[in-house]
Amino acid sequence: MKTFRTLVLAFVFGGLTAVVTQGFFTLWVSLIGPSIYATLLALICLGVAGALLIILGIFPKLEELSGFGVGFSFGGFAAAVAGIYAGTKSKTGSDSEALKAAVGVVIFVIGTGVVLSFIVAAISLFAKKGGL
Repeated sequence: MKTFRTLVLAFVFGGLTAVVTQGFFTLWVSLIGPSIYATLLALICLGVAGALLIILGIFPKLEELSGFGVGFSFGGFAAAVAGIYAGTKSKTGSDSEALKAAVGVVIFVIGTGVVLSFIVAAISLFAKKGGL
């Protein structure tokens, strides 16, 4: 029964993560218009939200309840990169421009993730030492 419960909760949390991500994307599109930057900003917001959930100790509890469900949206990253490649290729007709755009997004998101990881690690270390 625990396996079925975990499966259902993975579906629920994965769906909620997708809805939150779409909310971030919709917010940025309404503010700056539809562009690659709206996608990048939505992913950054998702990363910041994840970092806050980790700092507050909520993410590990959600992960324990739902297994893979909390990591669902990160699988969509590959689809987003493919979409950026396809969109750039259709606009420019150039494979090299499309590849440059796709790789640029990957580097930007990973770089942002690394910076957020260091910030979360520093806050966690500071909190464990009794600073917070």
